[in-house]
Amino acid sequence: MDQIQAFSKIFDKLKLGLAVIDSEGSFLFINKTAVEITGYTKKDLGQIENWFELAYPDQKLRSKTKERFYQDIESGSYSNLTKIRTKDKQDKYVELRVNQLENGLLLVNLLDRTENHNLTKKLAEKSRYLDKIVSNIPEVIILLDEQERFLDIWAGVERELYRVKEEIIGKKISEIFSGELLEKFRKNLELAEQSYQVQSFEYQLEIGGNIESYAARLLKIDKSKGSEFLVVSRNISDRYQREKELAEVKERLELAVDGAKLGVWDWDLQSDQISNNDHFKKMVGLDAIAEESWDFSFSDWEALVHPDDREKVKNLIDDHLKGKTELYHSEHRIKTTSGNWKWINDIAKVSKFDDNGKPARMVGIDIDIDKRKREEEENIYLSTAMKNISDAVILKNKEFEIIYLNKQAEKLFGYSSAELKNKNLLKLIAGEDAAQIQQKIERKVGKGEIYSGELKNKKKDGSTFVGELKVTPVCTKNKGCNYVSILRDITARKTRIKKLRFQYQLENLISNISTKFVGIDLKSLEGALSYSLEKLSVFLQAERSYLYQFDDYSRTLSKLADWRKTKKIAQIERNKVEELFNNKDLIEELMNKGYSYIKDLDQLSNSQQKNILERDNIKSSIYLGLFEDQKLFAIIAFDFFKAKQDLNESYIKTLDIAAPIIANAIIKNNKDREIQRLTFQDNLTGLYNRTFLAEEIKRLDQQRQLPISILITDINGLKEINDNFGHKMGDELIVKMAEILSTTFRDEDIIARWGGDEFIVFLPQTRKPEVEKMVERLQRAFKKTEQDELAIRAGIGTAVKERAAQDINHIINKADKAMYEDKAKKKL
Repeated sequence: MDQIQAFSKIFDKLKLGLAVIDSEGSFLFINKTAVEITGYTKKDLGQIENWFELAYPDQKLRSKTKERFYQDIESGSYSNLTKIRTKDKQDKYVELRVNQLENGLLLVNLLDRTENHNLTKKLAEKSRYLDKIVSNIPEVIILLDEQERFLDIWAGVERELYRVKEEIIGKKISEIFSGELLEKFRKNLELAEQSYQVQSFEYQLEIGGNIESYAARLLKIDKSKGSEFLVVSRNISDRYQREKELAEVKERLELAVDGAKLGVWDWDLQSDQISNNDHFKKMVGLDAIAEESWDFSFSDWEALVHPDDREKVKNLIDDHLKGKTELYHSEHRIKTTSGNWKWINDIAKVSKFDDNGKPARMVGIDIDIDKRKREEEENIYLSTAMKNISDAVILKNKEFEIIYLNKQAEKLFGYSSAELKNKNLLKLIAGEDAAQIQQKIERKVGKGEIYSGELKNKKKDGSTFVGELKVTPVCTKNKGCNYVSILRDITARKTRIKKLRFQYQLENLISNISTKFVGIDLKSLEGALSYSLEKLSVFLQAERSYLYQFDDYSRTLSKLADWRKTKKIAQIERNKVEELFNNKDLIEELMNKGYSYIKDLDQLSNSQQKNILERDNIKSSIYLGLFEDQKLFAIIAFDFFKAKQDLNESYIKTLDIAAPIIANAIIKNNKDREIQRLTFQDNLTGLYNRTFLAEEIKRLDQQRQLPISILITDINGLKEINDNFGHKMGDELIVKMAEILSTTFRDEDIIARWGGDEFIVFLPQTRKPEVEKMVERLQRAFKKTEQDELAIRAGIGTAVKERAAQDINHIINKADKAMYEDKAKKKL
C-alpha cells in the first residue's frame, strides 16, 4: 500500500487516475487525478457499490456494467471504455482498467477519453457527410494502401463499380485488374511514389458488356503510419463518342470543300468545342501539319475577331441562334498568328437541334477576302486622301487638260473644279516664261519621267505664290497616260528659310564677335575691335564703320578707329567726328534708345548734323551707343555712301546684341589694366613697385643677361622735409626724383621705387664702365635741381653681377651698402 501511495505522484503527473479497493469492496486510496476526472473522493465513494450507483445513474447500463465487471474480475482483470456521470452531473467517457493483485487488492487505472470520444464522433459525422458528397459526384474515388490493397472505393453511379463494393475492399489491384490495365496502375503508382506528383492517365474497362473509357488522376498521400494513394477517375466515354462523331463530320466536310480551299468550322454548342479544317488554319497562319489539333471554345474563337468587329459578329450569331435569320453571314477581320488582321467572309447555319429545340450544332465556312477588302480600303484611303490632302492635287489628261482638282487645289487657286475643268495648265502658271515652263514639263513627263521643280503660280485674284511641283505620269494599256500633279505652296517656307538663314548669320556673327573678345589683353583688344567693326559692316552692308571714345577713355584706346570697305573713301577726320558727336540731339537719342538710325538725311531736323554728313556724301547712318553703368562712353558709327539703306528691325536687334559685348570687352580691359597698375605700379610715381621688380629679377637673372648691374639711390633729408614742410612737399620731391630717373635711363632698364625714399634700377647687359657713366649722368641731373625750390640730393651705389654663380641678392646688398657709403661721404 505504501508503495502504491509513493507512485501516486508519478501517476498524477501522467494524468492517470489511480485507486485501490480491498477484498471487502472498500476504497482504500484514490489519487488526485482520479478525483479530478470523476469529482468523487474516497469519502464520497466508500464501497465499490456506491461507485456503480453514482457513476451509472441509468439502471440498465449500471446492471450491464456490474455484471460484466464481476465476471471479468474473476479472471483477474477488467477493461472497458464507458460513459460515467461525474459528481458535477457531467457525462464523461473514461477508459477503466482493473487488475487483481496477489494480496486480494484491486488496482484501478482511470483515463479521461472524453475529448477522443468527441473527436471520433465528429470524424464519423464527417465521414458520413463525405460519403453523401462522394455519392453525388460523377467520379470514381479509390483509396489504396502501400501494398496496393483497396482501402475504400466510392462511386456516384453504381454501374461505375466494376464489382460489388464489398468484393473489392481489402483486395489487391492484381486481384481486380489484369493485363495492360494492371500495368498502367502499377506504373503510375511507382511514378507517384518516386516524384510525389499527380499522375494522369486514361484506361478502359468492360462494364455490363460495354467498353467504358476513364481519365484518372493518381496522388500519393503521406500519413503517420505509412502512405496511401488516392485515385480519382471520371467516365469520358461520352466525350470519346462525341469526338469520334466530330471527326467523322470533319472528314466529310473537308472532302467536300477541299477543292474550293474554304475554311470550315464546326461548333458543338453542348461541349462548346469548335473544330477547324486545314484551310482555316492556313488562313490564320498555322502550319496544318505541325498544328494537327487546333480546336477551341467559342470564347477563344471570339477573341480572334477584331475588337471593332466583335460586337457586330456576336449580334449576328445571336440573331441566327434565336431563329431571326436563315443564315449567319458576316465580313470581319480575324487575327493571324503573325499578329496581323485578315478579312474573311464567314457564312454558317445551325445544322442540329437538341431535344428541347435549342441549337446543338452550327457549321460554317470562311472565305479569304483579305485582298479584295484591302483593295477596297486602299481605294477609299486614296480617294479620301486625294480629297483631303494638304497639297493641291490636279489630274490632267494626255492633252494636259485639267480633269480633276481636289479641295486644296480649289482653295489654293481660288477656282472651283467646274471653272478649271478641261482648261490648260498654262492658265495657272505665272510669269512671261509660263509657256516655256509648260513645254519643259510636257517634255519631261512625255518620256515617262517625273518632273520636279519650283515655279511661280497665279491665283484667280491675280496674286502669286511660289509652289513646289511634282508631275507623275500614270499610264495604263487601255486608257493611255494621265498626269498627276501635286503642288505645295512653299511661299511661307521660303520666307521661313530666309529668316532662318538670317538667324544663322546673326548667331554666327555674334558667336564670332563674342569669341574674339574672350581672354584678350590691351594689345589684342584693338584687333578684336577692328575685326568686329568689319564683320558688322559686312552684315549691314555698310561701307565704313568706326569707334569713337570720349575723353575720359582716351587713355585706353585711341579716340578713333575705323574700318573702310574701299580705299577710295577718304578717312574720316577726327575733328568732324568730334563735331558730330558733340550734337546734343544725337546724344539724347542714344541715351534714350541706345541707337540712332538715319535712314534718309532729309529726315534730319538738325542742320549741323545734316551738313557734316552731306559733306562726306553719306546717304544713311547708324550710330550705336556703348554704355557703362548707364553712362555713354563710346559710339560705333556705320556709314552708307552708295545708297540709302532701308534696314528692318532684325538688323537693329543684332546691333543691340553686339553693343554690350563690345562695351563689356572695353570695360573689362580697363579694369584689368587698373588691377595690373595697382598690382605692379607705385601709386605716387607711376614707376614699377618692389613686387614687380622682384618678379622681373627672377625672370631676368639669367646667363644671357650678364653682366647685370644694380643701381640704388636714396634721397637725402626726406624725413626733415616731411617734418618741416609736410608730406605733400615730400611726395613732390619723390615724384621729381622718379621723373629724373625715367629720363636718365634706357627703355630696357627697369626702374622701381624700392622703399619710401629709395629707388633701384635693374640694368641688364651693362658693364661697370657703362653704369659709371650713367651714375655721372644722374649726378648731373641732380645738380641741375640745386637752383630749384625742391633740390634733390641723393646717395648712389652700384654693383655688377659678372658670373652666373653670383647671388643677385648679394649684388643688391652690395649696391645698397655702396649707396649708404656715398650718402655718408656727402654728409661730411
